[in-house]
Amino acid sequence: MLHFIFPADPLNPKKLDEYFAPQASALKRYPNSVYSTEAGGIWGDCSNNPRGFDGAVVVYRGWMLNSAEYRAMTDKVKTMGGRLFTRPEDYIRCHHLPCWYPLIAGLTPDTVVFPEFCFTPQFNLVLALQALGWEHYFIKDYVKSLKLENHPSVTTPQDVLTLLDAMTKFRGKLEGGICVRRVEKLTDERRFFVIQGRTIGVSGEWAKVDTNGIYDLLETVRTRVASPFYSVDIAIRDDGQPRVVEIGDGQVSDLVGNWTPEAFANIWAGVYHD
Repeated sequence: MLHFIFPADPLNPKKLDEYFAPQASALKRYPNSVYSTEAGGIWGDCSNNPRGFDGAVVVYRGWMLNSAEYRAMTDKVKTMGGRLFTRPEDYIRCHHLPCWYPLIAGLTPDTVVFPEFCFTPQFNLVLALQALGWEHYFIKDYVKSLKLENHPSVTTPQDVLTLLDAMTKFRGKLEGGICVRRVEKLTDERRFFVIQGRTIGVSGEWAKVDTNGIYDLLETVRTRVASPFYSVDIAIRDDGQPRVVEIGDGQVSDLVGNWTPEAFANIWAGVYHD
């Protein structure tokens, strides 16, 4: 049996975060619970069962968690008799760019990773970027970028320092080091989910993606990335080649484009688990 847990309302650990209410409603065929990272508790259907999860496989669906938070949730689910659908090592494999990038290098824009320990007084980031010789750079930490209109990409190494200052200001703390990605001209971006080896697109869109070798690219990604549930974003480069924009853990990947809560709920129909 599958059981879904959603993040709790920040002001009420026993109440569902309203942002995920439409998804919880669409998944009402499965038992639902809420989880609070701050309170460390799980409330809902499982807490009403004296046996907790009673051996259920548990899928988290919510905000991004860092590795420590995800492991804490894993332990909590285990103590309540459940097992997370995605193990911590699989979560990090798709959540942290330095983990998934080597698996698909050549299928996605060139990326250079600067781990957190690089940033010492002796390390000169500007010189390191100048050595790359790229025309434009896209900057993110191990997980995500700073989405501000005036910082979509940067054109000089000096611009990167300004962007990092803005990221620290608005994000507080970066997760891991930074990833510098070479900017490619990409259009028509679409999100797909891979669940237990099956690649799924939005119904109606899926039949339209057999151009530009998208099927072949998705199949290559599926064979290289071993995780039970993740997202793959594909776009078309200006030379017509399909490219992987990003990979993410499916539990914390948002519903973008034509994905609806109902479409997301449908991908779980017939999911096999042992």
